[in-house]
Amino acid sequence: MNRITLFAATVSLFTISSAQAQIGSDDIATFVVPFADLDSTYFLGNGIIPGSNDFDGGTVIDARIEFSLTVIPTGPDDSRVSDAAFFFAEAIVPVDIDLTNSTNDFLNVIISGENEGWSGTGDFTISRQLDDLIGGQWVSPVFYSSSTYASISQDEIVLGSVDLFNSYVSVTVQQVPSPAAMSTLVMGGLIANRRRRV
Repeated sequence: MNRITLFAATVSLFTISSAQAQIGSDDIATFVVPFADLDSTYFLGNGIIPGSNDFDGGTVIDARIEFSLTVIPTGPDDSRVSDAAFFFAEAIVPVDIDLTNSTNDFLNVIISGENEGWSGTGDFTISRQLDDLIGGQWVSPVFYSSSTYASISQDEIVLGSVDLFNSYVSVTVQQVPSPAAMSTLVMGGLIANRRRRV
């Protein structure tokens, strides 16, 4: 898949994810950071994600990784070994996980076939919560990246494909109320409390 196609797929994921997130709640949204295809790297600004800038500084209340990989063997005339154990991918997620300092400390989500216990060829998947991101702070706009490697040496390779529409980190963010909204909430609470006493 070329970079233009990957970019289009990425924007589609962002749009779908953001549209779904807005249903039912104006202060919670889910944003998607996709992984790159095999032997690809991308750099994107999350300012292109619909609604991302509105949630800058929001608190991450849920985060998940979903990943789907198909590995195929090398051909009969190819001396290299294609094996899921050699797979490696990483994505920098625009969530500040250390709020004690003034610089952004983004989490680098890494997938290692060896660490996942993958081996051989076939279909391999991941579906789990990312606890390290929960409680962090969504940062937008900012640039981030993802890289996926097809080989780690001359003899070790991963042939196949990443299912781009099912390989991503999803981040659910609760928007921080603006000072004006907080004042309204506090005033509303005080009025309600006063009415109860009367």
